[in-house]
Amino acid sequence: MSNPIIITIDGFASTGKSTIAKKISSHLKYNYVDTGSIYRAITLLSIKNGFLESGSINLDLLKNSLDESSFFLNSETNKLYFNQSQLDDEIRSYEVSESVSLIAKISFVRSFVLEQLRSLKISKGLVIEGRDIGSVVFPNANFKFFFNASIETRVDRRWNEMIKKGIKISKNKIKENIITRDRTDEKRKLSPLIIPKDSIQIDTSNLTIEKVFDKIIELLN
Repeated sequence: MSNPIIITIDGFASTGKSTIAKKISSHLKYNYVDTGSIYRAITLLSIKNGFLESGSINLDLLKNSLDESSFFLNSETNKLYFNQSQLDDEIRSYEVSESVSLIAKISFVRSFVLEQLRSLKISKGLVIEGRDIGSVVFPNANFKFFFNASIETRVDRRWNEMIKKGIKISKNKIKENIITRDRTDEKRKLSPLIIPKDSIQIDTSNLTIEKVFDKIIELLN
C-alpha cells in the first residue's frame, strides 16, 4: 500500500489556512488536521486545571498531564479527539487565543504534539495546517504551501469571526494579540514559524476563498 499524499499549509494567524485546508480536504476527500486546535486543546487543559494562571505556567503539572494524554483522529468522520473528548468551539475562545502561543513555545509540548501528529492513523490523503508542518512535522510532504496576508486583513478577519460568535472585542485588542503571537511564533527557539523549503507562497490579502482554492487546485493538478 502506498503512503498517503500529504499537503501542508503553514502561515500566520488569520490568513485563511483553516478555511482553505478544510475546503481542499473536502474536495479531495482527504483527512484534515488543524494543528492549531491541538495546541489550543492543551492550552484549554492548562487553564481548566490551573496549570496556567496570569501568564505563569506550572510546567511540572502540565508535563505530567501530557504524559497521560493523547489525540485521536477518526479518519472516517474527520473528527479530532483529545483524551476521548471531541474538540469543540471552547478551544476558540479569546482566553485560549491569548495564551496559546505561551503553551506552544514550550519544548516538551512541541515534542508531544510532533509525536502525536506523526502517529495519527491516516486512511486517506492528508491536508494539515499549522506553523511548522512543512518545515518540521512533515518536511517531506508532497505539496507545501505558506500563507501570509497584511496585518489589516488579518485583524478584520479575526474581528469578524469574534463578532459572529457574539464576542465583543476591539480591533486594537485583536491587533495586539496577533502581533504578539507572530513575534512569539517567529522567535521561539524550537521549530519557529518559517517559510518551509520548497513551499509555494500565497498572499491571501486580496484574494477570496474561492480564488485561493482555485489557485491551489490548479497547482495540485
